[in-house]
Amino acid sequence: MANQSVILVVEDETDVRETVVEVLSENGLEIIAARDAEEALAAFEAHPEIRVLFTDVTMPGRLDGCDLASEIHALRPDVKVVLTSGKNLPEDCDIPEGGIFVPKPYSPDAIARLIAHILN
Repeated sequence: MANQSVILVVEDETDVRETVVEVLSENGLEIIAARDAEEALAAFEAHPEIRVLFTDVTMPGRLDGCDLASEIHALRPDVKVVLTSGKNLPEDCDIPEGGIFVPKPYSPDAIARLIAHILN
């Protein structure tokens, strides 16, 4: 894993997370999946090769996807951020510079193309 860019996928809905992980993996991307922000931060600390954060905004726990994106951006501004939500992006959600918002529902194939584009 250390030689390849890794995508951190954070989604509390198991079916959605598994579908995104499957499609991204089929497109040759290395994936680490997390159910919530706390799990994502632990994975982020353990894997310096993470290059893209793909996270849902609305998640259980003390941090939502906006908070997670802000924390990761503060730690490593080089990590690209893609936020997604079935609701409108909250007004108080500051997408880090260069970040992208993708509304749900989305096509997992479109997400794979977007992330491949971000990495190139």
